[in-house]
Amino acid sequence: NKSYYKLGFQNGKGQTYEGLLTTSSIERAQKYYELLTKVKNGETELKIDEKVRQVLPDFPKFAITYSVTENEEGSHVNQQKMQKSLDDYNRMFGTKYDLSQIQSYNANLNKRLARKDAKFKSRNEQLDLVIVVDRLLTGFDAPCLSTIFIDRQPMGPHDLIQAFSRTNRIFDKNKAYGQIVTTQAPVLFKQSVDNAVKLYSAGSTASALVADWDEVKSAFGKALAALRISAETPNAVANMSEKEKRVFAKMFQTFDRLFAQLKSFTKYEDSMLETYGITEKEYEDYAGWYQNVMEELKPGTGGDGGEHGDPPVEVDPDYELMAYSNIKIDYEYIINLIQNIVTPSEDEEDITPEERQKKIDEVKQYVDELRKDNAKVADIMTNLVTDIEKDDTKYRGKSILNIVENMKQDCIDQVISEFCIRWYASKDDVMYAAMHFRNDEIPNESVIKATIDYASYKSAQEKALPKFKYYTQCIAELKKILKEEVKPLMRIA
Repeated sequence: NKSYYKLGFQNGKGQTYEGLLTTSSIERAQKYYELLTKVKNGETELKIDEKVRQVLPDFPKFAITYSVTENEEGSHVNQQKMQKSLDDYNRMFGTKYDLSQIQSYNANLNKRLARKDAKFKSRNEQLDLVIVVDRLLTGFDAPCLSTIFIDRQPMGPHDLIQAFSRTNRIFDKNKAYGQIVTTQAPVLFKQSVDNAVKLYSAGSTASALVADWDEVKSAFGKALAALRISAETPNAVANMSEKEKRVFAKMFQTFDRLFAQLKSFTKYEDSMLETYGITEKEYEDYAGWYQNVMEELKPGTGGDGGEHGDPPVEVDPDYELMAYSNIKIDYEYIINLIQNIVTPSEDEEDITPEERQKKIDEVKQYVDELRKDNAKVADIMTNLVTDIEKDDTKYRGKSILNIVENMKQDCIDQVISEFCIRWYASKDDVMYAAMHFRNDEIPNESVIKATIDYASYKSAQEKALPKFKYYTQCIAELKKILKEEVKPLMRIA
């Protein structure tokens, strides 16, 4: 239940991270496996949070690996328990491993954790946690691995750095560093980590370790205070000058980065925000205004950022929000699933019709979830999936992203064309309005009013509107279709 931010649930299905749990013995690893099985089956007092289930109803998906000959005394028991865990793995992923194929199982596990093959972009093919003793702690590369849980005494400097390095690959906008959670000897662990980092970084730990809990909490409070000074409330951003908006954007970037760090700690609870005087909803409102401001500040949108000759406040144009939680189905994730169906990887070219249908059904399930948030895009994807179900070779080798984007553009073009025919408006002007529609405002409203052809409209209508009503209703209808018909197709769900 503390996995939401550690494992990147804010990214949505198929985009979450994974963790390793390493223990000091095979017996202890087996006990963890058995305990997690009971938790998942609802056989313990601990229940999985609804917040977690909303994103991943099948969480946690876990596996275990160890050498079945490592402990001679318990080898028979170990083999029995490993076979049971292999059976669980086979049921989860449709594989057929037994003890004689343990090397093949380990190879498959490695690939599944690395997620470098297109097949493993699907949530159905992913794991959340792997329990190990010593395997996978060195020489293993999985950029989507975010966290190592360590239930053992500190290892030596070399092994510590090797283990920690499994998590530190930059993967996406939210995973800029790895996380280590220790359950034993915290003071000794801190000393061991400090010594190891100094040993392998020429005597300095400054750039190797993220600030601790108390430091981040303090910095977060100061960043919030600075944000409030720049914009006391989210709505205060609306009436700011460009210079003030730049200051707000810079303050919000700092605040967001520290908020993401705060959320990554096990000690973090959502209720803590109340003590700072901000809510998650207010943060989301700030984030919405921030995104609007960054659109306005893009090059070529008008302002130069300076006032009275002052140099503009520097804002990172490439910064992406790190603390923003989005549990909605990811548009690009569905695109990747469809792409994998029409252009499968080499090891999936010979899958059975039943397995292919299972993949199609998975896509349909995600499209249905997408429909709750964006019915327009869901309709387009439904039509495409129906087409693929009839003939999965039709789009073989083609870019599904380009196909869907073209379908969206065709829908926009049709809506705009119908509006222009009805109101005798310039299609170029109306299309410009569609492409730059922000905050429910038409950017070139005066231009559209100046170029619409009232005379042609009047001559074609038996009961034409008076001129003043014609302008009013034309703009009102344009706002309506841009908001309800075009805007959902312009954004990624």
